[in-house]
Amino acid sequence: RRASNAAASTSAAPAVALTPLTPAPLDKSGQALVHIVVAAMRREGIELTERQVQALQLAVTNQVVLLTGAAGCGKTQVTKAIVRLWREQGKLVRMCAPTGRAAQRLQEVVGDENLQASTVHRLLGYKRVRTQEEIEAERAAASGTAPDAGSSAPASSPAAAPAAGSKGEKGAVVSAASQNTDACDLLDVNAFEHGPDNPLDAHAVLVDEASMLDVQLMSVLLRALPPTCQLLLVGDPNQLPPVGPGSVLADMIATGAFPRAHLDEIFRQAAAGSSIVAGAHDIIAGLSPAAKLARMSLDEFQDAVQAAAIDSAATRAAAESEGEEEGSFPAK
Repeated sequence: RRASNAAASTSAAPAVALTPLTPAPLDKSGQALVHIVVAAMRREGIELTERQVQALQLAVTNQVVLLTGAAGCGKTQVTKAIVRLWREQGKLVRMCAPTGRAAQRLQEVVGDENLQASTVHRLLGYKRVRTQEEIEAERAAASGTAPDAGSSAPASSPAAAPAAGSKGEKGAVVSAASQNTDACDLLDVNAFEHGPDNPLDAHAVLVDEASMLDVQLMSVLLRALPPTCQLLLVGDPNQLPPVGPGSVLADMIATGAFPRAHLDEIFRQAAAGSSIVAGAHDIIAGLSPAAKLARMSLDEFQDAVQAAAIDSAATRAAAESEGEEEGSFPAK
């Protein structure tokens, strides 16, 4: 029960901590910066679309930006462009992702040898999660009383943490987050090096695969952001959900309160005439991908035996479903 209470209290933390700011106008210097980055990407053979350029503009004028889109829609190019834009501004950029593999992939696609991507835990200086007994013993020592072996601390008992605002009033991104220590109780905020009293040394933070961010880890991250730090969350809400409680990216999108650049034009595999990505997009949109699936080819498979097995399985599946008006598809 204590775990569920802590998780419930955590669910309110990002809503308290993230307050959308009024975007700054895109002045001439901002427009010039966007043009510089667009031209640099063009020299590398990447022509950004109008919507991708709009995402760049959001990164110039907003403190918190959501960059979303399904697979193959150009999030990688925009991510790379925004990092370049921040670097042109002379900002100290930190890049992270919920998993090690995602962080490694982010490092590869950005391709800046001066920037190192890491997991969110590593970025925040994760040490280890203390046991409940250790937490209760520490609280008891601080209060001068012995811990009660027969009961656990109430869910509302705050973890030992510095008082909010001890280093000055926080900015809009992290306002009031440090007051809710229970919000991170399951992760134990003291297991992280960075927090309100020791914020990250960063002007801008990029989180890739943000659909996997649960509300607890997001709360810890927000507590560690400097007041004026920019935050870019990149992800696809239709992909892997968090293992822990909450769906931060999906919930932020649902509020409609945060600037969002959504990419829906398919680039990956489009030139080769592949229908795989297009079919996936139709499924997400609730449409039947039957026409596109019928045009799919197995020519890309190098292993003829594997291709034949897949072709046979697909043929059987099509025959078995013939005449059916409805089909069952996984939600994710």
